[in-house]
Amino acid sequence: MKKFFACLSIVALQLSSMASADPINDLAFNSYKAGWFPSLQTPCAKVCAAEGARAEFELFAGPGWQNTATFVCKGETQVGGVWGGSGWLYGNNFNSPSRENVCMVSTAAGGAQRLLKFYCLCVVAE
Repeated sequence: MKKFFACLSIVALQLSSMASADPINDLAFNSYKAGWFPSLQTPCAKVCAAEGARAEFELFAGPGWQNTATFVCKGETQVGGVWGGSGWLYGNNFNSPSRENVCMVSTAAGGAQRLLKFYCLCVVAE
């Protein structure tokens, strides 16, 4: 009986550690509620927490990097090149102090643009 409870405890710990993982699992079809929520210089993690959800993100690491996660964001901006006009571009809301309040999108010229008004992708597993 002790072994049963020990195994059950280990499984429970593993499942609780998965709760902080990426909300949308890779290589799997699951049911989710997802939506874009507006942010005005607020980090996506805080925007989604206020909605009772988690921000879709990816973790990464590098020696000396301040960023350890990037959240999915999008913003309306001028689109250059052949298409011209305005449109939505997807970008990154990093968790470093200097970039957590902006959505960084790539420009047609290959540069980066910092958007102060953007939307965050928030996810709730059903």
